[in-house]
Amino acid sequence: MDTMRKDGRRAVISAFDSGSRSTAATRPEPALTMAQLRKIALNSQWDVLGG
Repeated sequence: MDTMRKDGRRAVISAFDSGSRSTAATRPEPALTMAQLRKIALNSQWDVLGG
């Protein structure tokens, strides 16, 4: 999930089901859902951090 903040900063959120992008998943279900990743990426706390 990649978002651009109003002030031009980016919040990039990612999750892998293995040790790297190039290896097979090590769990049957992702640790976080797309909805959870979206909620993290769009959280207003990003506007406070680093400000």
